[in-house]
Amino acid sequence: MKTLTIEEANIYLAEIGFEIGYWNRVRLKNDATRNNLFSIEYTAPKNGLELLNFSQHVAGWLPRGKWKLFNFDNSTVLDVADRDFVNKFVNGNLRRIENEYQPLLFEFGNNMSNNVANELSISNLIFGALLLECHGYLVSSDNQFSQFISIQDGSVEFLSSSENICDANKLLENFARHPLRQPEWITSYEY
Repeated sequence: MKTLTIEEANIYLAEIGFEIGYWNRVRLKNDATRNNLFSIEYTAPKNGLELLNFSQHVAGWLPRGKWKLFNFDNSTVLDVADRDFVNKFVNGNLRRIENEYQPLLFEFGNNMSNNVANELSISNLIFGALLLECHGYLVSSDNQFSQFISIQDGSVEFLSSSENICDANKLLENFARHPLRQPEWITSYEY
């Protein structure tokens, strides 16, 4: 994980038609696409273990690609204790998130162990954002359908310009049936 400036993040996001705009929100640049998104919103569970598993399912919804980018918007204000909690939960304090408004870039490559570690860090970040009722956005470089995730006030919204939003429905149905079961991207990995 590395922190970026808004300008650096916008270079990555421009590759896939996104930008960090007003209020530090990640959004599609194209108004026509933005106005025709399919979306599904889901209120995250309050039980700690269910919330952790839910966060792992959410992280796995976006294709991995070369990178994933997470950004808090200006509605998120973390005090020192909250920021410390997120730092420890996301990355074991190896690299500090000094400012919640810095975009976070997670890069993926050929090392499966590093890839899974990055996905787990992303799921932990989602967990912290949902627990603390932050506002944030997650997007992937592998973005054929303008897919992204919006987190606000303890809820997750899955957005896509395609009817592949049905994959989010399946994810939520599977989670509702088995809220304590980890997603396949975790259980199939051999540690």
